[in-house]
Amino acid sequence: MICNKTALLFFFFGGSLFSVQKPHTFMVFMERNNELDPFATLNIKQMKAIGSNKNINIIVYMHCCEKKIKKTKVLFIKKNEAILLRETPANKAKFNIKNELIQFCQETIKNYPAQYYSLIFWDHGSGVKEPCFRNSMTNIFAFTRKNSRNQHATQFLRNINIKKQQHLKGLCFDDSEGTFLSEKHLQDALAIICATALDNKKLDIIGFDACLMSM
Repeated sequence: MICNKTALLFFFFGGSLFSVQKPHTFMVFMERNNELDPFATLNIKQMKAIGSNKNINIIVYMHCCEKKIKKTKVLFIKKNEAILLRETPANKAKFNIKNELIQFCQETIKNYPAQYYSLIFWDHGSGVKEPCFRNSMTNIFAFTRKNSRNQHATQFLRNINIKKQQHLKGLCFDDSEGTFLSEKHLQDALAIICATALDNKKLDIIGFDACLMSM
């Protein structure tokens, strides 16, 4: 019989030791170490308004900065409550966003088995823009000039050498550390997650709650 404190924490706070398979596990990978941090707090509050129930687990990973200390957290979202499952100091020298994504999905799928799995990426996205242009022209500026949206967007795309820098497109930008998930990072991470955690099956839903991703 397992009776240590760790086991009891897992039992009470939704860990894998006594988890029951549910229809759906909903994973949110949230990079909030930038100017979007206040919106992350709002979105977590909105998720808590629904909360996990007998049909769904809601699990949130976030990379954040609290009192000038960078850290990663994993939260189990219940009705009106966010339970801290894991908190780790983020060492800049060792922080690897691709590995963070892989670890989060692997541990969540193991601890919260379900029939269906969704993975949502939350943060900035570059769309067809390249990250090197992000500081010189923000998402808002790109589409709020006096000339028409279509004219400005067309001219903007002409100025970008997409083929030359295609590997730099990405999402989940950390403005202070300069890290992000490139297309290659995302492709490699998803392949590893499917192979190691899903028996080579695919995730059921991959969503992008990020800027410009409709491009």
